[in-house]
Amino acid sequence: MASSTQMIFLLSIVGALISTASACCKSESFHNRRYARCTDLPVLNSSLHWTYSSADHSLDIAYRAPPSAPGGWVAWAINPSRLGMVGSQALVAYVDHGKVTVFTTSVDSYGPSMRKMSLSFPVWNLAGETTHGADIVIYAKLRLPWKNTTINQVWQSGTSVSNGVPQMHPMVPDHFRSTGRLNLLSGLPQQALRPLHRPPRPRLLPPLDLFPLRPHPRHRLQGCAPAPGGWVAWAINPAHLGMVGSQALVAYVDRGKVNVFTTSVDSYSPSMRRTALSFPVLNLAGETTSGGNIVIYAKLRLPGRGTIINQVWQSGPVTNGVLHMHPMTGGHLQSSGRLNLL
Repeated sequence: MASSTQMIFLLSIVGALISTASACCKSESFHNRRYARCTDLPVLNSSLHWTYSSADHSLDIAYRAPPSAPGGWVAWAINPSRLGMVGSQALVAYVDHGKVTVFTTSVDSYGPSMRKMSLSFPVWNLAGETTHGADIVIYAKLRLPWKNTTINQVWQSGTSVSNGVPQMHPMVPDHFRSTGRLNLLSGLPQQALRPLHRPPRPRLLPPLDLFPLRPHPRHRLQGCAPAPGGWVAWAINPAHLGMVGSQALVAYVDRGKVNVFTTSVDSYSPSMRRTALSFPVLNLAGETTSGGNIVIYAKLRLPGRGTIINQVWQSGPVTNGVLHMHPMTGGHLQSSGRLNLL
């Protein structure tokens, strides 16, 4: 009886906390604008309000957020192809001489131009305003090119704008976690809607001339890639599908010897220095093949019981033993995916 009472009490606390959290966006109002649903986004003090029409697949939104600093910018985006920054179709706003400037841009790399350009779907009624609390609100209507009611959303903010061009956002944890899936009908994250026993459908991996994961006859993991004077890497991201947070195995050739090490990718500009991973790694080794490929061998002890992993694979140049940024081109921006180990 005592345990049942405790459970009811805990559920009451959780219910109160959820009610308090959801009441934040519900207390916000906009001039002569009403929306069917809203959600408080988990980071960057942001909220999204929307009304979705299944008749024409249109989405009427209001996105409210503060810039990272006075004179900064805010953005909200939909990524039609994947969960992550690259490929996002973004609505961006900043304040210039007291006036809110709002425009659209396509994020085609980790170093986007952030210049005005059309999106891959129609956008109209684009507008913006500021609030008394110095937040910026972006208004827009979108017509989604698909019938799926779950979207991949990305939201972001930055500290400065130079000559009308928003500059890079801060490279700190909350700015790496500002992505998620949202069901437009329920308002719930997609994770809450997907049955836990149903794995993602298999798909072809994008090209990078890289085998992301291959069972080795000695029950080790092997990754390989053409690397003329460069480095290769394969990683598992325990948190989400994407580069930041990846726990990586890296290799390159120096004076005929293969150097292999582990590193944690904690930003979009990682140090690529030797660091321990968040899970045990054993028997780390490497070799080259007659075809000029590099092979990484390792045994890993996965921290969870799931058999589906988020994998990332990459390659780039090396100069005098220093690993440099990978190319910001097609295949290098698509080298991630989920894999069912069974």
